Amino acid sequence: MAIRRPLEHQLLIQSRPGHEAALAELLDRLISAAHQLPGCQSYEVQLPATTSDVWRLRGRWADSASLEAYLELPEQHLLGEIFERHALSLQACIDEAPSLGHTYREAS
Repeated sequence: MAIRRPLEHQLLIQSRPGHEAALAELLDRLISAAHQLPGCQSYEVQLPATTSDVWRLRGRWADSASLEAYLELPEQHLLGEIFERHALSLQACIDEAPSLGHTYREAS
């Protein structure tokens, strides 16, 4: 029997100046679509404190099949629009999710 491991993905988005409202609207649409998928354990955006800060979009998925279903959403075209029109940069990573039972602290 295969072990199902939760996965996390994260996008770091540097917004173009003056594009914050459009970026927020597109991310809201993407988040709404992701929340409808089975296997979506969480999906959220951390808003920047200032307009020059990075937006952090993080999703947690029950397993690789759930993440693949997310990556196949028609709404994925929104990421292309974000990158082409509203972002100075976009970075992505996918990792095994840490256990929910662990406690982590931020480095200072």
